[in-house]
Amino acid sequence: MDYLTFDPKKLIISMDGMNMATTVACYQHFKDTVGGFKVNHVSFNHLHTGSPNIMVDYKLYDIPNTVTDVVNYLITMKADSVTINTNNSQSVFEALAPYADKIKLLGVTYLTSWTHNESYWIHNKGIGYMFERSIDLMSRYGFYGAICSPLDLHYFKDSNLKRLCPGVRFEDDMAGDQKRFATPNRALDDGADYVIMGRPIINRYKKEFQP
Repeated sequence: MDYLTFDPKKLIISMDGMNMATTVACYQHFKDTVGGFKVNHVSFNHLHTGSPNIMVDYKLYDIPNTVTDVVNYLITMKADSVTINTNNSQSVFEALAPYADKIKLLGVTYLTSWTHNESYWIHNKGIGYMFERSIDLMSRYGFYGAICSPLDLHYFKDSNLKRLCPGVRFEDDMAGDQKRFATPNRALDDGADYVIMGRPIINRYKKEFQP
């Protein structure tokens, strides 16, 4: 990946929006090079059971039984990690705790497509309140890490959670639907453990792997 100026093992490729053939081809081409792959409800079904380094981005938000049923299924499918909406009730966090050593639990608090004002619409409080609450819950119930914008990394300075950042673009890329974003080097310098990139990577390398 000659275009990158950072360790590709720090890169998680987002495969949202790809058709089946392209998803499989992308995975096969990069599986030994990058740190992982982010898949959604559709693209996860295109990969074989046991494909390593798969982050299943379901942002689970439901009653405890439903959330744990999905997590159990993903464990049988040998997924590496799954995203959980941190606005779930405490009972959901309690139900998830026994699974923390079986699959990596990743908390989603604040989407990169939201502006800084969305927190007031959702909770009538600032973004700092949302992260203070969610970081405490994720730490208490054994979460592996958190999904956060590069602009929110400072909220995690006293946390041991891994930081996985979407909303990452090269300088010459359009922001698209992202409102709060940064370059990969800026995100890594500011404390990201992994950067999650989709279109900026796919557009540069698609000629190498497109079927």
